Amino acid sequence: MENEFEVKNGESAGSDKELISGARADFITSMVLFLFGLFVFFESVRMPIPSHARHLWFTSPGFFPAFLGIMLVFTSIMLFYRSFRVLRSNNTFLSFSSAVAVIKSKTTARLGLALAFLIMYVFVLLGNIHYIAATFIYMLANIVVFDAKERTPRRLLLQILTAAIVAVVIAVAFRDLGRIPLP
Repeated sequence: MENEFEVKNGESAGSDKELISGARADFITSMVLFLFGLFVFFESVRMPIPSHARHLWFTSPGFFPAFLGIMLVFTSIMLFYRSFRVLRSNNTFLSFSSAVAVIKSKTTARLGLALAFLIMYVFVLLGNIHYIAATFIYMLANIVVFDAKERTPRRLLLQILTAAIVAVVIAVAFRDLGRIPLP
């Protein structure tokens, strides 16, 4: 069976060690996403349905989150299957030490930092300062921290400008085009 991580010219996209490490990370991630998808689905099903939407179930407020939960479960099953195939074909299975290595990896640390930024944005910034300012701070933090290029004054100015433009465009799109009230 051909490995799905190989590029078209037949060369491996990375070493076997990187392939196995990625498959282990995908294996763990698939289980977390599966549980989260189930949670989203069951919570959306519990949402109250307004009386005018009872006969049109697809207009209820829980329809879209339920759909997203189902899609998350479906894609996590695909990720689980793919990672399991890679681990099985290399006679490598998930052990406690390899799970700890995945948790201690740089990728997991970056994911944790991104999650911390998101939590700070939602629970600290939004509602306490203006929406555009909160979004600007959130975008700037992400751009500055996750931009892998060298840090120069010109680059920082470009990052600030990008964060400002994105914050304003998001606010205008939601408020004016989508007529969605902003916090």
